[in-house]
Amino acid sequence: MSEFFDAVAGHSMAHAMLMAVLAAMAFHGWRQRLHHSAKYAAFLIAFALLSVNEGFLFLTTVADRLFDVAAEPQYWVFFYTLQAIGFLWVAFAWDCHQYADRPERTRDRAITYGAISAAVFMLGVLLTAEWGRQITTDTEFHGLGWRKLLLGLLELAAIGALIARAADEPAVLSSRGKHNVFLAGCGLFVLGGVSRFFFGFAEYLSLAGSACWVLAIFSTMLDELRQQGAQALAESKNELMLLHRVTSKLRTTFQLSELFNVLMANLIETVQAEAGGIFAIEGGKLLPKAIHGPLPPPKRIPEYATRKLKYLHEMMMKTGVAMGEGIVGRVAQTGQPIAIRDTDETPDFEQTIPELLKVKTTIALPLKLENEVYGVIQIVNKRDGKPFSDKDIELLNLVVEQAALAIHTARMHAEMIDKQLTEQELRVAREIQLKLIPDELPQAADFDIHALYRAASMVSGDFYDFYRVDANHIGVAIADVAGKGVPGALVMIMTRTILKTMTSGNLSTSKVLAEINDAIAPEMQKGMFVTAMYAILDLREKRLRFSCAGHNPLVVYRAAAQKHELYKPRGMALGFATGRRFTETMDEAEVSLSPGDRILLYTDGVTEARNAKMEEFGEDRLYSLVAQSNGQPSKEFLESLMVQVERHRGPQPQYDDISMVTIRVK
Repeated sequence: MSEFFDAVAGHSMAHAMLMAVLAAMAFHGWRQRLHHSAKYAAFLIAFALLSVNEGFLFLTTVADRLFDVAAEPQYWVFFYTLQAIGFLWVAFAWDCHQYADRPERTRDRAITYGAISAAVFMLGVLLTAEWGRQITTDTEFHGLGWRKLLLGLLELAAIGALIARAADEPAVLSSRGKHNVFLAGCGLFVLGGVSRFFFGFAEYLSLAGSACWVLAIFSTMLDELRQQGAQALAESKNELMLLHRVTSKLRTTFQLSELFNVLMANLIETVQAEAGGIFAIEGGKLLPKAIHGPLPPPKRIPEYATRKLKYLHEMMMKTGVAMGEGIVGRVAQTGQPIAIRDTDETPDFEQTIPELLKVKTTIALPLKLENEVYGVIQIVNKRDGKPFSDKDIELLNLVVEQAALAIHTARMHAEMIDKQLTEQELRVAREIQLKLIPDELPQAADFDIHALYRAASMVSGDFYDFYRVDANHIGVAIADVAGKGVPGALVMIMTRTILKTMTSGNLSTSKVLAEINDAIAPEMQKGMFVTAMYAILDLREKRLRFSCAGHNPLVVYRAAAQKHELYKPRGMALGFATGRRFTETMDEAEVSLSPGDRILLYTDGVTEARNAKMEEFGEDRLYSLVAQSNGQPSKEFLESLMVQVERHRGPQPQYDDISMVTIRVK
């Protein structure tokens, strides 16, 4: 056993270590994902050739030391040639990949392949000469040296040509150390041939040459890993800079239209795409908000719309995309991204206008935040014609995540601005509305007239007013516009203004309401209407004539009978119809009044006031309180009535305006 260790401890163990180093480098390159590199593939070929060579040297050394069995000369010739080819291939693999210029690489290949072909040709000639005879003497065995010398000179010439051509290249000036290692390996290979030719011994020179080449391979592999790391670092830096640039622009943009365009332009530039679009979910469908480049429509559209890009985009804006329709609709519906690298290999992908704009590769990503999908971004076709890579998808995902937050922020900002504008408009409308409430109440010797108005938190359309029809008649109007906010207030102002111009000298309440209706109906928005009660009080005869346009009933309290009466003449609300359709449904009513009697006109804000249990104040409760008001002054009556309403409502907010007008006969 000790004899075995003595045999392999020196030269043979060194060959084994070189084989182990080659195997370790190959495995490490695979672990570092270099197997996608053409350079690494060339290295693997060199690894295989030199590993076979080192394995042969190891086995022949062990066999010679332990069993005194020498390899046949023809095998030595074969492995010398294999070693030479391996060295040449390593030189080529290292050298040709230093250049991005294709002609330079072609020249390298010509030199290397020519030298390898010459080596293989020499191998055939030498093997043919050697195979048929036996070499039995040392002198004859030494003759193998000239063959190795010849191969070494061939190798030296080829590698020298590679190095001489690269000597002045800036890209490889920093790699002259490896040039020297290559030359040293060639020189030792040649010296091995000389030594074997003259002295019959060249094992350690051959070993030293192999070590030089393994060192060259090892240093080249380190360079490759270093370059790959530097490239990855540079790419990461570029990605971070890009992400920072995009997010900085997004953070400083609060207009949604501008934000969409900034985002789309940066996304297209990020992945070098030809076109893209952003689709936002509005009203249950997807509408394009920003389109850059020749983006094919996500669904089929009429042929005439494809004649010009402008028509195409206008049609997309007009029709939109339904949820679940096409790739954009599916992403919006599922909230999951879809990446198609090659549409030709995706049978279920539908080309919408392939004769004009064919989608070759596409990515569709959802714009979502906390599982809420706001829209979809679609990018199509790379400028270089290649499919989108995993890196492209990763980059887009990073930008889109930031974009979703920016869009959410922009929407919140827009809503805040709208809210501020709305609140300002409401304040202005409220001020106008309050200014229209009469400051003075009409005075009459035989009547106690009073009114009360309580505004809700929102601008509503309630109003009341008094008009001097003539010296003996006072007009009283109360109305409620079915519409809140600024539109309701504007209709209220319009109705009140027209009413003021039409009451003078007109003693027909139904005609006044008909004229008001014909004036305001064409101007009212769809779904809006006005309920109103208009009455004329005859101060001399103590009579009240009135008409109702869909309003709450008129309440009359009879002091003598101590009970209340309800009057609601036939009539539809203002704004529903005009002309005869309105006048044919409008009636007038008239009641006589006695001392102590009370009249109450009110809006539904009184009876519909709700408490925490959502119970309404109700008409019955109102009528009961009216019945209990016998002899109470008008102002005191309305204030006590308001106290009861507020007590019923409790801490609940007031959702509707409250308007009341009362007239008591003295």
